[in-house]
Amino acid sequence: MPSAVRTGKRLGVISVSRLQYPGLRRRLVPLWWLLALGVCAVAGGAASTTELERARAAGASPGELVRLLDELIAAEDQARGQRSEWRLERERLLAEMARVRATEFLAGFEAGESSAQVADALREAIGEIRALERGRAAEPARDAALIRRLERQLTWVEVRPLVEEIERSLLRARAAGPAEAEAWFSRARDRQAELNERFPQAAQASEARLRRIEDELAAARRGEREGALARLLDAAEAESRAGREVERERLLAEAGRLRTELSAGLPPTEIAQRRQAFQQRAQSIRALPRLLALARLDEEVAAALRAGDAATAAERLELAVSIIASVSEDFPQGVEIEAGLRERLAYLMPRRSRLGDLQKEFLDTLVPVPGRPGLRMMRVEMPQGLHERVGNQNPSRVTGARRPVESVSWWDAAAVAERLSWIMGAEVRLPTRAEWLSALGDGEQSGWLAENAEGVVRETGLWPASRAGFHDLVGNVAEWLQPEAGSPAPTAGVAGGSVADEVAAVVSEPVRQFNAQRRDRLIGYRLVMVGP
Repeated sequence: MPSAVRTGKRLGVISVSRLQYPGLRRRLVPLWWLLALGVCAVAGGAASTTELERARAAGASPGELVRLLDELIAAEDQARGQRSEWRLERERLLAEMARVRATEFLAGFEAGESSAQVADALREAIGEIRALERGRAAEPARDAALIRRLERQLTWVEVRPLVEEIERSLLRARAAGPAEAEAWFSRARDRQAELNERFPQAAQASEARLRRIEDELAAARRGEREGALARLLDAAEAESRAGREVERERLLAEAGRLRTELSAGLPPTEIAQRRQAFQQRAQSIRALPRLLALARLDEEVAAALRAGDAATAAERLELAVSIIASVSEDFPQGVEIEAGLRERLAYLMPRRSRLGDLQKEFLDTLVPVPGRPGLRMMRVEMPQGLHERVGNQNPSRVTGARRPVESVSWWDAAAVAERLSWIMGAEVRLPTRAEWLSALGDGEQSGWLAENAEGVVRETGLWPASRAGFHDLVGNVAEWLQPEAGSPAPTAGVAGGSVADEVAAVVSEPVRQFNAQRRDRLIGYRLVMVGP
């Protein structure tokens, strides 16, 4: 197609080649001229404008002018295409910059930048990338994936402060006491509720987690109230010890109300168990003045017996009996009396009329141990008669009141020693190896042994006494001792030999080790008492 036709189409006018009338041509030339000037102005082509002016001044024909205009329009089309490609490239660069900047904001957040600043930057980046969707530089698949990723990151940036606060609060709550734990659990609960409401789509939003925190909060509150109940009961006990009954009852009433509140919602069986435990504790607190009086009477009994005043001891025991009876009657839930005190009083009460005789009988057997001030030892082996009166049984195979008790274990001998401690009001026990050797002295290695006893155990005290006043330290029956420090737990020493041992064996090994459970017909014991 001729260039004039193409130019005519571009200009939206009738093709010049079809113009048959010179007058119309002359009238259209100024229009082409103006259009050329406009194109030149847009293109900024100074040389082309000059060429057109020269052609016009020279009286160029319309065909020449059309040719020049056609070239100018082609140049303009080329320039416009170059500017369009430049704009597209610029848009692509700007789009890529937006994408890169969006991913860089997250690194700043991890480095400690303010979450609010990072969130604002992410929102701006998401807006920029969304704007790209309407432009030629858009990459739909890539931009959609990037937007989804940035939106997830934005949610995390906004959620993270709440998550971290929740975790810190829970850690502090679990490490704190009941009073502080309630406050920290409440804070964690409130933050989790806020997270669930503001960010329901976040992975950290969880109704189950909120319920778990609320359960821990309820447990903390319960723990605090349980602690308050324990403190009330301790305070009531202190008031009872001081004899302030009115204040004690006020505290117990307050504790009862709190216990009822704490029982709300519990299974019936647990409510019953808690009620019973509370009633037992309350009765123990109310019984405390009498229990303290009972403990004082026990001390007075021991002091009277230590002083040899059996009559006063019996009187105090009578009072103790009446207190125990009143406690059992007034507090049927089972007030516990200290086990040692109960056992001691239960042993002494039925013997209160015979305590003086038992004391005298035991004291008559004691003599001082040389070199051991304040220590007295039985001058004879424990006779069966005294053992039976104190221990309520006689295990000996060959019986006789004045014969030494035998067939007793170490534990049997220690039990009789403990009861004699109660009777005497002073420490009574088995002698140690060193104490026994102190009583034996030097060179006294004779007694009823294999050489002269013919295997028969004699009554106590028949062999002549030693210079220190002891009979049968060597021979007749062997004697249990206190275990040595560091000795094997099930064993104890046995000293002095028996009618089955020869003198040489006793001299070479005066103390042997036996199992403490052993009951031998040739093993008995004697005791020491510590004190004046």
